[in-house]
Amino acid sequence: MKGKITASSLNVRKGTSTSYSVVKTLRQGIVVNILDSKKVGATTWYKIKEGWISGKYVDILSDNKNEITVTPNMSMAKIQECLKESGCTIRFTKGVYNITKTLLLYSDTTIILDNAILVRKNSKQIFMNYLNPSRNYNYNATKNVTIKGNGKLVGNGSSKTCSIISIIHCDNFIFNGVEFTKCLKSHDVDVCGSSNIIFKNVTFSDRITDPKKTYKESVNIDFSYYSGFPYYSKTSKAYNLAHCKNVKFDTCTFSNISTAIGSHTEGNTTLKHKNIIVINCTARGDGRGNFINLSNVDGATIRNNNINGFRCGVELRNQDTYYTAKGSKTYTANHTSGCENISIEGNTKAAGIHIMSEIDDVKHGSIIIANNKFALNNTYAKYDIYISNADGVDIKGNNTKLEIKIDKDTTDNVKVR
Repeated sequence: MKGKITASSLNVRKGTSTSYSVVKTLRQGIVVNILDSKKVGATTWYKIKEGWISGKYVDILSDNKNEITVTPNMSMAKIQECLKESGCTIRFTKGVYNITKTLLLYSDTTIILDNAILVRKNSKQIFMNYLNPSRNYNYNATKNVTIKGNGKLVGNGSSKTCSIISIIHCDNFIFNGVEFTKCLKSHDVDVCGSSNIIFKNVTFSDRITDPKKTYKESVNIDFSYYSGFPYYSKTSKAYNLAHCKNVKFDTCTFSNISTAIGSHTEGNTTLKHKNIIVINCTARGDGRGNFINLSNVDGATIRNNNINGFRCGVELRNQDTYYTAKGSKTYTANHTSGCENISIEGNTKAAGIHIMSEIDDVKHGSIIIANNKFALNNTYAKYDIYISNADGVDIKGNNTKLEIKIDKDTTDNVKVR
């Protein structure tokens, strides 16, 4: 790793403190080879051939011209400047970063958390994507972004409730290998009106749950409306009720959280979230929420997940409140179908699969519940499978411990075999 001296002159010292003697002085602009680093208090010191230099006066360079390295001693303004470089990889090196101002993400950016710990110290998120609120987007505000590595994003560095990351109108956004931890009473990640979103080998741990809002998910799959993403004017063209499509969770881990994945709001529109995939995940709940909440979804695959410690494994629910793009509420649904084309198969230790609706005239349909192994692991679940407000459910090959309950007054065309 190389570094460029930014001070007019910089002392090289025998050790990692200004109390050590000076062995050499370097001029501004000189590039040095960095052999090691050590953090002492708030300052990172770099080891070079002749001794140690203060990281406050060094810009880290990369041997790869398309890679920019940032360090914990950089200011938020300097890190934001790096993030604006289109087509680059931004490497956060080892250390603790106190994020005192939300960092904006731009298209064609790869972020590597190289043993880096990013702590939310401001009242809002660590990261948001950039967009122009005067434009009407169609999944194209921010494209081709990856956040990966073995680093952590910590949510409780501020006393203000907020998500850790929020994105809207994004396309091809990938999370790989990172850990979200200690989110404060909100979502680890908000995904609003975005497409082709992948969570691969991501860990969500120890979320601090508001006991009155246990339905809040670690990953909130939402649509673009003011109340769900209240960071622009209510009249912003960005609020166009666009829903999410192609959101995938693969081999993720959820540990000591309330609700893991899903949506708990609906828009006053006929649009739906499409193609939600949750496969091969391991989830350990805190006993208060659901593994998955789904509302207003067309197409979902929930397969081969190990689910334990939740009030309910999977819940499909129609809401009784609907939001306009500006965030106002209405209580009349303008659609007649809820979740449809849903496959729930091969999951183990599920606490229950519940299908229900707040409005009898809105029904779920085309649902397969097959080859799941249920195990009662809480005092809430009365039924392994509960079906109401549905038309077309195929239940087969499940290993159940509790009753399969079907509300015949609100449900049609259910097969149990």
